[in-house]
Amino acid sequence: MITIKEIAKQRNAIAIRFDPCILVNKYPYKKRNEKPALSNTDIIPFLETVGAHHKGFTTHIEEATQPRYNAEMDVDEDYFKHLEHKTVKCINASTRKGIELYEGIMYIDDFAKAMHYTEVRKKVALRNISYFKNMLEVYGDKGICMVTKLNFPRQINLLKERIEAQTNELNDNPSKKRKDELERLITQDSKELIQLQQDYEKEGVDEIVTGGILACYNDKLMELFYMGNHPNYLRMYSSYLLYKSCLDRCVEKGIHTCSFGGIEGTLDDGLTLFKSNWLMNVEEYIGEFNIVLDPIIYTLFDKVYPEVLKIVAKVRGQES
Repeated sequence: MITIKEIAKQRNAIAIRFDPCILVNKYPYKKRNEKPALSNTDIIPFLETVGAHHKGFTTHIEEATQPRYNAEMDVDEDYFKHLEHKTVKCINASTRKGIELYEGIMYIDDFAKAMHYTEVRKKVALRNISYFKNMLEVYGDKGICMVTKLNFPRQINLLKERIEAQTNELNDNPSKKRKDELERLITQDSKELIQLQQDYEKEGVDEIVTGGILACYNDKLMELFYMGNHPNYLRMYSSYLLYKSCLDRCVEKGIHTCSFGGIEGTLDDGLTLFKSNWLMNVEEYIGEFNIVLDPIIYTLFDKVYPEVLKIVAKVRGQES
């Protein structure tokens, strides 16, 4: 029987790298300071007996090919009731601000545009539209492509109508409590109206893409693979609407686990904090192993390749 090592050598590989799906820890994000001891670590000395070298319990995403830490949520049909008030407020604000959701492979160009926004903002190199199209073709009806858009004329007219209705109600001498609320809403909507009118003039188009998400699922698990946001419209909370829509799909399909993807092991960066708004659990995996076939070339690759990736990311991030 031919071995993996033999196949790799036939193809001139310099190493075999693998990342076993072995969980060593799992805990709610809120209890991250009370996390239990690692488990399943006995697999490390076993794999070392066959020449595999453990990369270690890495913390940062850039230290490995795949993130060792993952964000996950256990989904049930009542999940929305258990979300924090801040999260629900952001979801409702997104709808109130005129963000509309669209779904289907026909929006793949809009999704790619949303991802490019993220490339430029974070100065990272991400996948291109061909890769995203291929993913959706492979997963078929188990793939999800959602985008959010803002239609300037429609939202501007809605705000004007809302301000007028609120002003009329205010003039009818409502109760003190209602009066205070109306004054707050009028101030809020008037400020947003001015900002939208300025944005509309600057953009020069009636509608823009504010965000997008690509996800895939099977009977037990949904994976949220990619999400991008327009940096000038983060106040629209499009990402909250996108996440909620995917979680609602989990409920609809009877899927009880939703993976939000890799996170930094420090658990304190901006993306992790956003994901923690969704009843997030932290999953720690055992990490990567390498079976080195050509030590000299592998050492060069291991040191030079990460620097090449940084250069590519910088170039992609500077493109507009």
